[in-house]
Amino acid sequence: MPTVGQSMHRSRQSERLGPIARHTVCVKTFWVAVGWVVPLAVVGSALVLVPGSSEKNTASSAEKATAWHERVGRRLQERHPLVLTYLGFVAVAVMVLVVWVLPAVLTEHPHIPKSVDRHQAISATRTGLALVLTALGAVGGLAFTARTYRLGQENLRLSHETYRLSREGHVTDRYSKAVELLGAGKIEVRLGGIYALERLMGDSPADQPTILETLAAFVREHAPPAPRAGRRAPPAVPDRPVEDVQAALSVLGRRHPVQDERPIDLSGSNLFGGRLAGAGLAGADLSDTVLAGVDLTEATLTGADLTRAVFAGADLRLAKLDGAYLTDAILGSADVTGATFNDAVLFGVTVTRSSPLSEEQIASARESGGIKWVDRCDPAAVGSSSEQ
Repeated sequence: MPTVGQSMHRSRQSERLGPIARHTVCVKTFWVAVGWVVPLAVVGSALVLVPGSSEKNTASSAEKATAWHERVGRRLQERHPLVLTYLGFVAVAVMVLVVWVLPAVLTEHPHIPKSVDRHQAISATRTGLALVLTALGAVGGLAFTARTYRLGQENLRLSHETYRLSREGHVTDRYSKAVELLGAGKIEVRLGGIYALERLMGDSPADQPTILETLAAFVREHAPPAPRAGRRAPPAVPDRPVEDVQAALSVLGRRHPVQDERPIDLSGSNLFGGRLAGAGLAGADLSDTVLAGVDLTEATLTGADLTRAVFAGADLRLAKLDGAYLTDAILGSADVTGATFNDAVLFGVTVTRSSPLSEEQIASARESGGIKWVDRCDPAAVGSSSEQ
């Protein structure tokens, strides 16, 4: 067992050797830092300065004229996995230097004579630095998570935008091809174009107003002009619409209305003998249209413009004509049993005396003056009718 004198001698000896030991620690710390920093610096320089494979394969004058920072960016993109690995080593090196080496340097001044106290100071410094690194890591993790979330949201927005543009391009292509079919010479091809447009309406409701205008224009173009009073009817007027016109009418009548949809314009068309039972034609423009013999049972014509329209022989049972404008229209002997005319305009309407138009229906109209009652409905001789 050492004596008290020996212990005091060893203590004085350790105090004399303290500066030498501390110098040795500093030297070792320096070389440890050099041993980490130099290889990392060499590897980082290689990642930045060594040309990539794409630069070696395309070593043209234009490539050489590219700005230095652009070339470096391309190299780092090509070596993305290596860059991530390098950054991981750098992070580990920084943590080791900060937690293990830096505390010895920070506690160098002021001088702590006792080794136990110095060891405790170094440990306390390491604990504090570790807490600081942990806090910085947490902040960095939160920042990385927020950045990743923002990038994810931006990528999602770009994906939606790309999908929308692709879908719009696809819809436009389908619409163009369907319109081309409408101009074909064969009726079978035109029918295909009409039903293709109907399918497109279901897939893209935003394009429905445009498609409806296209189909309405097709009806006006392919239905013979409606005969007017005082003018000869065009020759070879069919007793019913041809199949493609009837198909277009059916599509127009059974559509589901959408927002921003404009009124259907079928004015001046000859729809003699057509089938429009249950059709939704609210607000439609049917002025000067021949609807004689048309099946309009349970059709919705609320607010429609039926000025000078010809309904002779039409079936209007249970039809809704509330708020419709029938100024100078020719109802003739049309069957209006159960039809509603609430707030409709019946001024100057021509009706046969045998028509089922009731006094209740007339009374429910907003305006019913000048109704003309005739024995027989002949549009060419309406002027000779008698008023109510």
